[in-house]
Amino acid sequence: MRQFLIVILVLIWTSTGSLSEALTYDDARLLALDQNIDGLETAFADHQTEFEDDEITRHAYLAPYQVFKTTEPLVQQATESWITANPKSPYAMTARGHALSYLAYLFRGYAYVNETPSGALVEMGVRLREAIPLYRSALKAQPAQLSAAYDLQVAAAYLGDEEAQDRALDVIFKHAGHDQATLATLWQTYPRWNGKWHETPVFCNLRTDPTTQMTFEQCMAVAEYAQTGSEDALRLLAEGPRSLFLRYHIEALALDGRWDEARALAMTTGAMNFDFAKRLWLRTGDSETLAYYVDQRLELDPYEPDILRAKSDLLWSSSDPDGARAALQKAMRYGLYRPVIRMLRLHQSLPEARYQEMLDGLEATDDHMRVLSYALQLLEYTETPFTNEDTQRSDFACTRLKILERHKQVCAGNSDHQSCRRPVRRETLIAQDIQNGACGTQRSKSWQDQVRDLFGLNE
Repeated sequence: MRQFLIVILVLIWTSTGSLSEALTYDDARLLALDQNIDGLETAFADHQTEFEDDEITRHAYLAPYQVFKTTEPLVQQATESWITANPKSPYAMTARGHALSYLAYLFRGYAYVNETPSGALVEMGVRLREAIPLYRSALKAQPAQLSAAYDLQVAAAYLGDEEAQDRALDVIFKHAGHDQATLATLWQTYPRWNGKWHETPVFCNLRTDPTTQMTFEQCMAVAEYAQTGSEDALRLLAEGPRSLFLRYHIEALALDGRWDEARALAMTTGAMNFDFAKRLWLRTGDSETLAYYVDQRLELDPYEPDILRAKSDLLWSSSDPDGARAALQKAMRYGLYRPVIRMLRLHQSLPEARYQEMLDGLEATDDHMRVLSYALQLLEYTETPFTNEDTQRSDFACTRLKILERHKQVCAGNSDHQSCRRPVRRETLIAQDIQNGACGTQRSKSWQDQVRDLFGLNE
């Protein structure tokens, strides 16, 4: 599943300029970590002037603002201190807005809306409603504040604030160009984002003509590829101008198995990022590139769950189970702010052999959500983590049987959780475990017993 924040991916993948020497990402991060509020104000004000004077590229302008999209406590504190000291600063307001928006998107996660806990959506809305006024005020104080405009457009789209969207898109159009504004809004016509397919050709027809760099066919191909992963759409985009469709050039090379060329193009254009580095590792075994981006991201945000999970995977592959366990536990402890949400996110990536790491990091949560989350994991992984000769195999099966039986009871209460949509699969597993006498013999206390205790299954 692709990440929901498509507009942000577009920013990352379609940029080709190099960073300005005046204010780099690293420079901004050091100022924030040092709590140098006056330095931040001066540096970003100068940075804005350079952008408006065309001395730096759009990519170079946006890059240092990424520093504030983090859970790093010192950086979060810097955004609070900065706006307190300079309440009318458009740069301070943008930085604080980014900090709030980042937390909102952590709560939101990457799943479809109907597969996301309602509590997560509530928490997202709370933070976006705090961020939007900051972005709007930043644009009022500095009409060319492009970083605020991009994030305002996304936040306003999620909350249905059309006036704020229009304001943001006007800024993007004036300072990034017509085609960038088209890409920034195209995703809103996708069905998965509550759009309608019939809206996409209407939108593309309005946004393209002989004077625009993007053609109608390319506009439609962007939508088609994002929605369906169509190879034909990808190849069409890979033939388009690299300044707009760099991402698709790289994807097309990967599709053809030309991973070395894809890596080289991503590296030389500045399009290499964590997500693509992870794909390279999975396909080619290039752990060095992934390790570099993992370390870079963890320097910015030492609590980011996805990056900590990747760190854990790298350590497992390099035969460092203690380090891997520590990274995973840190992700569970710090990465997300509600245990229910944390469990729902993390269980999807844990193979059965690592249940113990999951259990070690759990905190007490609502019983309803615990049962649903763990049952979903059992439904996704139908084979046990043990060989036929392992004496603990039946113990695991008994745990599975009891959790799935409890899961059946939970779903009878008209739960709309995604795991309740697979009753046939669940009933098959229950029948199988009963037939095999899964709970016939109990052994000495093991980690499976810990699971039973955690979920109250021995009651």
